Amino acid sequence: MVRAWSAPERRRPLPADVIAEIRASVDAELVDRAGGLDRFDVAVLDAVLGRVPAPRRERAGSAQLTGWPRGSVRHLPDLDVLRLFLHWTDGEKFRVDLDLSCGFYDREWMRRGHCDYTRLRFKGRAAVHSGDLTSAPPPLGATEFLDLDRAALLSARVEWAVPVVFSYNDVPFEALDAAFAGFSLPERGGRQFDSARVVQRFNLRGDSRSLAPLVLNVRTGEVMWIDASLSTAGYGHNVGGYGARLGRLAADLWEHFCAGTRPTLLDLAAWHASARADRIVVAHADGTTTQVPVGRGAETVAAVRAAATRDTGDGTLSRPQVARAFVATVDQDRLMVLVDGEVADGSAALLLDGPAGAPWTPVSAADLAAGLVPR
Repeated sequence: MVRAWSAPERRRPLPADVIAEIRASVDAELVDRAGGLDRFDVAVLDAVLGRVPAPRRERAGSAQLTGWPRGSVRHLPDLDVLRLFLHWTDGEKFRVDLDLSCGFYDREWMRRGHCDYTRLRFKGRAAVHSGDLTSAPPPLGATEFLDLDRAALLSARVEWAVPVVFSYNDVPFEALDAAFAGFSLPERGGRQFDSARVVQRFNLRGDSRSLAPLVLNVRTGEVMWIDASLSTAGYGHNVGGYGARLGRLAADLWEHFCAGTRPTLLDLAAWHASARADRIVVAHADGTTTQVPVGRGAETVAAVRAAATRDTGDGTLSRPQVARAFVATVDQDRLMVLVDGEVADGSAALLLDGPAGAPWTPVSAADLAAGLVPR
């Protein structure tokens, strides 16, 4: 988890032409550094990676089911109800009271209310808590759920929802033998917990008594992974006492990561593709593609970024001839959609949600970054 500090930006913005010149110089240098590495016949870059920050050297985040770098934004198109869940087990010699909660905010991040053990329902069924459990005897432990209904939340003038887990009785997460949380996309009328519908699951750890894992843009269905903690003191932690701070933290992190000032996984892949691929294709979520001119260094990288901001392209995915390919995308399922055919030996894939399977050579963001170190 990470603690964030923020302050109002009072510096004058740099001129746009200065920023563009510096960015082009950096792009050209990094493309040049990647130029001596093995080449590919084609590079296929998923536009969605433009909203996934490149990992940084910082304190390790929560161990996750899927490896979202902090600040990643994902659009969940089938998001109707978001089901939060929390599970934990008491220590051998002590009781632990964890609480699953959620703060709600309007468009300007003013508080609209919350849902937790003190308020099991918010605005009818806009948010519904399963009930407060104050201990979790082993071996079964305890589980809490909290459902967020997007349509009902919007009717209640809620634009932002920020889930948070608190250790009510101030036991640090690192003292627990087992504690994890996450969220899923349940089917209406379906089982209370369906592992096949889990989108993200993460362990609670570290010397912390709180964790805000994500921010939900209720209107768009976008979820940002923030994996951040609030500093706490004393006993009896709950969202009612921390709601204003929680909102400021979420608002600042959303603005920070969406400002376009940090390199993304798309940037990292584009530097390599521009230097190493004979053909570059940007794949869009609607199944269309945009082919990018190659061999122009920084201009090619800029063209990749520009293509990725568009919702659609002028081409379509086609079954490729056997080729040595480099693909950067989200997961194995998306990889199979983007490259539906045989690939040559030495083909490599960067996946956000784990290493690619055979016949692909898996590469990580760290591998790509290491390839840009000056020699």
